Amino acid sequence: MSVEIIKYGDTSSMIEKGNAKSILATAIAVASQAKALAPVDLGSLRNSIGYEVDGKSGGYNQSGGERADPMKTSPKKGEGQVGTSSDHAIFQEFGTKFQVAQPFLRPAGLAIGRDRATATKVVKAYQEVAKQEFTERKAKRTSL
Repeated sequence: MSVEIIKYGDTSSMIEKGNAKSILATAIAVASQAKALAPVDLGSLRNSIGYEVDGKSGGYNQSGGERADPMKTSPKKGEGQVGTSSDHAIFQEFGTKFQVAQPFLRPAGLAIGRDRATATKVVKAYQEVAKQEFTERKAKRTSL
């Protein structure tokens, strides 16, 4: 009688990879929704909306209009940020005593949070990583 011991790899790294993919998918969805909701005059506010996730950034200057600088942030590992580098974004988001608020970032986050399609993307990101991990395990097991 023989006993076969199979090590299935590091499940924490699989969870970490799935987390990273889902955070990125969510940040992209929120940034896209914020761009759609942003008030447009010259386009600089819309073009400055982007995301930063684990060293990856994007979403900037995808549309016509004035160009804007990307955010200068660096979120911690396992975090993502969606926002804008525009100085006047806060006046649009919250308004002033002379201007009615035209919120775009907060509603974008709420809309994506309630969106089943985004939840599906998160689940798919985890499933992709799990499937890849399983394939690697299977290859290791058959090569023994």
